[in-house]
Amino acid sequence: MFDKLFKRPSTITYQLEAPLASERASYLRKCAEDGAAPETLLRIAREQTAPRNRGLEVTF
Repeated sequence: MFDKLFKRPSTITYQLEAPLASERASYLRKCAEDGAAPETLLRIAREQTAPRNRGLEVTF
């Protein structure tokens, strides 16, 4: 899914290496199936990694 949303290889790698990659991709696929616009999918994908981008550790 990430390779369909992003063009830069480094961004795709970043998304794939971020926590919960398969779960995030599944959610994005579901959103796409439900008719979300590409811009919306990009926003969701970016927001999903926002804690990591801010240097915050996500724990469960």
